[in-house]
Amino acid sequence: MAEKQKKRRHRSGSIGQHDLIAGDIHHRPVIVLTFVIGLLAGTTWWSFFSGQGEAMLAIGGVMSLLFIGLSRWRAGTLNLRLPDIAGIEAPIAWTMLGLAITYLAGRLSLTYVATDDQLSLLILVLAVTILAGFSLLERDDLPIRIPSAIEWILFILAGTRVITFLLGGRMPTPLRVDPLDGDLLLWILPWGLQELILVGVVLAWDWIESQRLQRDLPDHRSAGGRALIVVLVALISLGPALLLAIGLALRRAIDWDQPALGMVSLPLILVAWVALESWSIIPSVGILDVVPVVVALTAVALVIFSVAKVRLHWTTAWLWDAQILLPIVALIALGEHSSALVISILAFSLMAWVSGVLQHRRGWRIIGALNLLSAWLIAIFSLQSGRFDPVSALAMLVATGILLGVVTWLNQAYEAELAAD
Repeated sequence: MAEKQKKRRHRSGSIGQHDLIAGDIHHRPVIVLTFVIGLLAGTTWWSFFSGQGEAMLAIGGVMSLLFIGLSRWRAGTLNLRLPDIAGIEAPIAWTMLGLAITYLAGRLSLTYVATDDQLSLLILVLAVTILAGFSLLERDDLPIRIPSAIEWILFILAGTRVITFLLGGRMPTPLRVDPLDGDLLLWILPWGLQELILVGVVLAWDWIESQRLQRDLPDHRSAGGRALIVVLVALISLGPALLLAIGLALRRAIDWDQPALGMVSLPLILVAWVALESWSIIPSVGILDVVPVVVALTAVALVIFSVAKVRLHWTTAWLWDAQILLPIVALIALGEHSSALVISILAFSLMAWVSGVLQHRRGWRIIGALNLLSAWLIAIFSLQSGRFDPVSALAMLVATGILLGVVTWLNQAYEAELAAD
């Protein structure tokens, strides 16, 4: 039991001298939770039928914070802890969920709610951030609690954003928000504050990562967990916070040797590019037009580097990115020319085939062959529809000739190794 409590103390802290006897006992604030759930059910009902989502969010947040403080005080007098839900205290978790439902009810209200009125978003962001910060007060296990608090903030904000848009809750289209085009209080301040909080959340997450690396602590989140954080930021961010999250995620992917994290993060630069294009101050600068091309060329360069360094797992990650990015960038840059899509697929086919030969990986050679077949099928359909001119057809034939020539030469050069595969 002492050994078990030692591990638990390292994870959740100690209650003092009676930790061995009562350390696993929690204070269950049934009465407080009943009041909180009843209060938030009432604010949700009133928000939906009256459309007063801002007032109901403010009332629900303030009153719930008082109840949470009461439950914490009571647990402290008993020298006990409150139960947790996914790394955060139960009263705070239920309050966050209740406020999210109240917010959704307000946006989906039976009364009219203007799309350019985002005051309820401002209150929700403030309430969720304050609750997450309150959950960290007087805690000794902050390296464990901070990631959970960050995840709750992101899940609440991303969940409400997606659900509200899908259900027609008078929200602007994701990635098409200009935070500078609107009223200061109702539009600019909500979006601006949310972006600033996202930047803080990303920096806090990266700080926890750096502390674990400096102290040689084990990985507390897998590549999937870190990739999920970046995806959640992508669903909410207006661009800057997402770019910061991508840059830090790519660095941590190298630190933790997690190619999957890098594979997910790199294509999300295009998401940030789309979001930033909606800003009214960006078109006048015009520096974002080359971003997709740079990202695709970066993926190609990373494939070449990983093949040269014989890093098989990283090669796989960057090849999948190239498979996604090259056709997308071809359509963005030269969408009216079918030959651009065909040549981009042929280029990836060459990369996959060369990587498969040099690293003795049959799977990528098969994928290279399938991409070659796909490129020719697209070319045949385009020829039948009359979308190919003679110059485009010649470019496609030249690209195919280069591909087959390089593949034939590599197969002859590495004939013995390939025969042994």
